[in-house]
Amino acid sequence: WGQNSYGQLGDGTTVGRTSPTAISGLSGVVELGAGREHTCGRLGDGTVRCWGRNSFGHLGDGTTMNRVTPVAVSGLGGVVGLSPGAQSNCARSGDGSVRCWGSNLAGQLGDGSTTNRTSPVTVQGLSDVAGLSAGWYHTCVWLGAGSMRCWGSNQYGSLGDGTTTNSLTPTAVPGLSDVVDVAGGSGHTCARFGDGAVRCWGSNQLGQVGDWTTIQRLAPALVWDL
Repeated sequence: WGQNSYGQLGDGTTVGRTSPTAISGLSGVVELGAGREHTCGRLGDGTVRCWGRNSFGHLGDGTTMNRVTPVAVSGLGGVVGLSPGAQSNCARSGDGSVRCWGSNLAGQLGDGSTTNRTSPVTVQGLSDVAGLSAGWYHTCVWLGAGSMRCWGSNQYGSLGDGTTTNSLTPTAVPGLSDVVDVAGGSGHTCARFGDGAVRCWGSNQLGQVGDWTTIQRLAPALVWDL
């Protein structure tokens, strides 16, 4: 339900809906994620379907045509985790690798380029990925050992490496261990640890880092009162 200008509701129309409407021809969904104007679902068989806006190829079907019903992401199987960004998507495979597709303006696909991709490409230098989260223009993962890697836009320090330099391939977030979850926002990132603590970094104009300031943070800062 909601805005449907590009078919992101997947009901075969571009009519906005104020109440839930069924997505056409889709079943067996085990994970769902909504991007800026598109939506993707992971099925129980390890494949992925996407629908909605496709200007940057972020539906992954090899085209840039908008779709008002779900289409299969080309050549993708064995997927165990899915995270859409604003105009790109990343998927984690059972072997611990990650593949991404769509807009790559800031290097958020992690393939060492800034070339948009209409079908999935493998993120360079990653293995043993335990989970992932795509922000609007950056992506982060945590590894089985509890460390983190991020790549893409770093304008606000959302990669957590102490700089504001974009990275076209995964870069380590220094000083982190025992990470068990991560969430990427529009210009900031947060990580949850095994002891229940949370640290955030990046854009902080509205206090989204949670450290009782509005100071931009280029490295992880402890969220207070958690």
